Amino acid sequence: ASAAPAAHVDSTEQIDDRHTDMYVYSPSMDRNIPLQVIKPADTSVPRPTLYLLNGAGGGEDGANWLNQTKILDFLEDKNVNVVIPAEGMFTYYTDWIEEDPVVGVAKWQTFLTEELPPVIDDAWAPRVSTRSRACRWRRRRCSRWRSMLRTSTVASRRTAGARRPAIRSARPTCGR
Repeated sequence: ASAAPAAHVDSTEQIDDRHTDMYVYSPSMDRNIPLQVIKPADTSVPRPTLYLLNGAGGGEDGANWLNQTKILDFLEDKNVNVVIPAEGMFTYYTDWIEEDPVVGVAKWQTFLTEELPPVIDDAWAPRVSTRSRACRWRRRRCSRWRSMLRTSTVASRRTAGARRPAIRSARPTCGR
C-alpha cells in the first residue's frame, strides 16, 4: 500500500517583495489551505515564525489581519516570519469530531500544530536554524506540560482538603 501524501507546499504567488500567498496541502483535511506569508525585509538571519489566526470568520469574511489592521507597517522592522491562514470560517481552528455538510472536514488544530510547522520550516530552511526549531519544540512541550498541570491542579482542588499536586514542584523551566 502506498503511503498517504504528506503536507507540502502546493503553490505560491508572490504578491510583493515581502508578501506571498501560499497553498499548503493538508493530509488531515485532504485539500489545499491558503496562507498569507509575510517575510521580514532582512532575510539574511534566522528568525522565528509567528502564526496569526484570524477571527471567527477565518479571514474569509474580509475581517482579517491584512484588511483590518496595519500589520504590514507594524512588521516592517520586525525580524520575524508571519503565517496567516486565510480560511477556516467558524471552525475556530479546532479539530471537529465529525465531518460537517457545509464546512467539510475541519482538522485545523492538526494542520496548524503538526502538519504546517515542518512545511514552513522546510520552505525557509536556509533561514531557520536548528536551534530555533528546537526552541519551538520545547515551547510546545512546555505548553502541554503547563496545560496538564493546570488540569491536574483543578481536579485535585475539587477533592476536599486537597493540596497542590506534588508534580507541580517538578515543573521544568520553559522560559515563561
